[in-house]
Amino acid sequence: GTTFRIFLPAVAQAAEQTADRAKPQVRGGTETVLVVEDEPSVRMLVRAILQRRGYTVIEASSGVEALKLWGAHRERVSLVLTDLVMPDGVSGQELARRLRADVPGLRIVFSSGYSSEIAGRELKLGAGENFLQKPFSADTLSEIVRRALDTPPAAA
Repeated sequence: GTTFRIFLPAVAQAAEQTADRAKPQVRGGTETVLVVEDEPSVRMLVRAILQRRGYTVIEASSGVEALKLWGAHRERVSLVLTDLVMPDGVSGQELARRLRADVPGLRIVFSSGYSSEIAGRELKLGAGENFLQKPFSADTLSEIVRRALDTPPAAA
């Protein structure tokens, strides 16, 4: 019979330090977000996170599908969260360009599994545009979406 003894310090200070580091939850919203993501599991996760924070979510699995949905929902959409690399010949950048031609002040959040440095070689963020690096936490997603929505719209 081997006996193990583990001694842990009984210090109340460690619990206080952890509590101090806890970040306040990001404020949600009631705006409508168009989520364009070709990976079903990522799209479902993003939808769940945003809906828990109070947002209305419209989903598209490609830029082509997003363009089809746009006509029916354009008046309600406050922000588009789109993957940069998508199937069917309409990239996230192309989608953003087309939607902004219709609604110039539309806020955009681009996401990618590529680093911002690599994506940045081809992606030049303009006013009202943000970048979200995959993988991301629920808090990071919420922070980027809220910040994008709270930023004044780009000039027409």
